[in-house]
Amino acid sequence: MARLFAVLVSALLALCAGNAFAQAAYVHNLNGTATATVGSTQRALKIGDTIDSGSVISTGDRSSAVIKFEDGQVMALTERSSFRIVEYKYNKQRVSQSSAVFAMLQGGLRFISGVIGSTNRNSFRMTAGTATIGIRGTDGTVTYDSVTQAVIAAVNAGALEMTTPQGIQTIDVGTFSSFTPGQSPTVPQPTAAATAAVQTV
Repeated sequence: MARLFAVLVSALLALCAGNAFAQAAYVHNLNGTATATVGSTQRALKIGDTIDSGSVISTGDRSSAVIKFEDGQVMALTERSSFRIVEYKYNKQRVSQSSAVFAMLQGGLRFISGVIGSTNRNSFRMTAGTATIGIRGTDGTVTYDSVTQAVIAAVNAGALEMTTPQGIQTIDVGTFSSFTPGQSPTVPQPTAAATAAVQTV
C-alpha cells in the first residue's frame, strides 16, 4: 500500500510540474481571416481560440491578428504574414525555466515581450531567415521577405540585437536596421526613414 501511495504521489507531482508549463496562446483580436497550421492540419481561427506550441499562424489578405501568450507576450501580425511558435514554455513558479522561441516566415509583425522576455532576455528569440533577433527591451517590429530573405527590424521601446552570419547590429529605440544575406546589417537609422511596410506594422 505504501509503495502504491508513493507511486501515486510521484505521478501527481509530475502532472503538476507538467501543467506548470503553459503551451498555448490565444487569439486576442482578429480582423479578416487567419489560420493555425500544425503539420498538414489547418484550421480557421476566431477570437478566443487557443493555439499550441508548434503552430504556424497566418493572416489573409486585408487581415490582421493579435496573438497573446500566457506570460503577456503579444504578437500582432499584419496582412499576408506568417510566424511559427517554435517553442513556448511558461512556468509561473520558475520563470527562469521558461522560454519563447519564434520564427518569422513571411510578412510583418509587432511584438511586445511578456514576463519571459522581461525577466530573462536570453529566454526570448526570434529568427527571420538567417537572422536572429534578440531583445534588450519590450517593443519591436520585424518584417521578412521570404523571397529575397531581407529582414528589417525596428525598435519602439528598449533595444534589439540582430545577429547574422555577416555580423551583429544593436538597434536602439526609434531606429531600424535592415539585413540581406551576403551583406552586413545596416547602421541603424531613424524609423521615420523606414519602408512603408515597417511604418504600417
